[in-house]
Amino acid sequence: MNLPQTNVVPTLTVHVHAHGLLRRRHRRVSADAVASRTLGDGSADEGPEDTTHGVTLRNESDRTWTARLLVDGDAGPLFDGVYTVAPGGRVRLTLAERGTNSVSFDVLETGGTATEAVPSSSFDCNESSTRATIDAEANCP
Repeated sequence: MNLPQTNVVPTLTVHVHAHGLLRRRHRRVSADAVASRTLGDGSADEGPEDTTHGVTLRNESDRTWTARLLVDGDAGPLFDGVYTVAPGGRVRLTLAERGTNSVSFDVLETGGTATEAVPSSSFDCNESSTRATIDAEANCP
């Protein structure tokens, strides 16, 4: 029997941190596919002027790489995900709750890394995002 093939296949590992349980997800992202996830439910929003902040990792190389995305917030870790991303694949996170965050992108095979601050003022904009691209050398600027 042939089953339909999906673009994202999740597995789950649980890690214990000082702030409780944090799930590390490992997903495979097919060529030119997008894996997306929203962090937070936005219920802490103070009004209709509050917006979300997008975080995107794109593999623009011609090879598959494994990348880790870590989002830390005011109260500790919010997300820890590992993605095996094929060429042209993208990972998209949406931060739905205002706060001061940092986002780290790591290419596991090479040690290439980038960390960006996402201040709470980023949520004052109509549209804001943090983007990282894996290039041919597996750097993550």
